[in-house]
Amino acid sequence: MYSVPNAESVINATDAQMLELRKQIDAAADQPTEDDILFDKLSRLDISLD
Repeated sequence: MYSVPNAESVINATDAQMLELRKQIDAAADQPTEDDILFDKLSRLDISLD
């Protein structure tokens, strides 16, 4: 098995970055997507052409 200098600090830094990305993803999950916004706008334009 190979020995990597400062392996523990590299792993800790990577874990911290991944946690930050996860927080950003979770925060963005509550926001509407571009498709949601477009569909909402299009549904407001839905009028009867009779």
